[in-house]
Formats: sequence, C-alpha cells, structure tokens
Amino acid sequence: MKSAPLNVPPKHALLLVIPALLALLPLAGCGRPASAKEPGRFYGSYWDGFSLKFPEGWEIKEKFEGTRVAALAPRKGEKDWYQENICVLYERIPSKVSTDEYMNLSVQYMYQMMPGVKIGKQGETEIDGREARWLTFSHSIGPYKLKGVGYVVIKGNRAYVIVCNTTSKAYSKYKDEFDEVAQSFRFE
Repeated sequence: MKSAPLNVPPKHALLLVIPALLALLPLAGCGRPASAKEPGRFYGSYWDGFSLKFPEGWEIKEKFEGTRVAALAPRKGEKDWYQENICVLYERIPSKVSTDEYMNLSVQYMYQMMPGVKIGKQGETEIDGREARWLTFSHSIGPYKLKGVGYVVIKGNRAYVIVCNTTSKAYSKYKDEFDEVAQSFRFE
C-alpha cells in the first residue's frame, strides 16, 4: 500500500523538520559524555576542543586578558608581588602550517611584542600523541625578572599555545608543575 504524500505548504515544512533535528543534536558526536569528565580538569566548550588539568588551588579565569583560559597561583602573602600563571590560547591557522613554522612565527612575534625577551632552550615533545614544540624565555617588566615556558601543539587548522610564567628565581620550583600541565592537555 502506497502512502499518500504529506500536503504541507513549503514554508511550513521547515517547522516539521526543525524539532526532529533538535532532537538529534545530543547524538551528533559531541565527544565524551558529560558523565565521563574527569574531576579537576578544565574543559573548554565543545568548540574549544581541549581540556587540561591545572594545579590544585589555582584560580581559573576564562577569557582572561586575551586568553581562552588562565590559571593564577594563590598568593603566598603580602610580599608575593607576582602570581605564577598558566594560560591557554588558540587560533585558526592555514592547514599547511607545520609546528616548526608556527613556533618560528611565535618567536618572531615575541621579539616584536616583548622588547628585550631572551629565548632560551628549545625542544620537541609530544602532547596528547601529537608532535609539539616548547621553548623557555625570559624578560623583564620594569625591575622584575620573569621566566617562562611555552608549548605549541597543532591539530587540524588550530594552533594551541600553553604559556607558563613565573619569576626567574622561582622558575626551577615551578618547571615540573608547568610540564605536568602541558602533558595533561587533551584534545576533546
């Protein structure tokens, strides 16, 4: 038996389709289900495509001063003039840009934006199974000497940058913690 076609005016046909599409959205491959989220991890939005684990007790600030997310260390007293921080940002890039090319462009940008910056050690690592690059850098803000490490990892047409900063004197104390955060980065 052949069914009769629906006799719906074309502009109203869309009203029948929209509720059906909305009902399917939860099934549209949204990554891990909410119940699988690991406690203590920061999860960006679906569109951010990443998660990572910041040190316990650090203050998390989303969309902080041009970053997607930043974590600020707790102050240790009145004389603690600088809060160590870890920031994540990302940008869309042409799909043919390599990790090395992106890191070289980042170094050029650092020289332009941070007068007096000194690039230290550089190396290769893996972050969430992808090739990544890191570098250390030092610079001054007024009389204060700062040191940091930056990591770059690319997935598709996005370059993710993790930047960790502290004072030059405290760098060795935080270096392992910075590396742990970078290694906790996952694509979601």
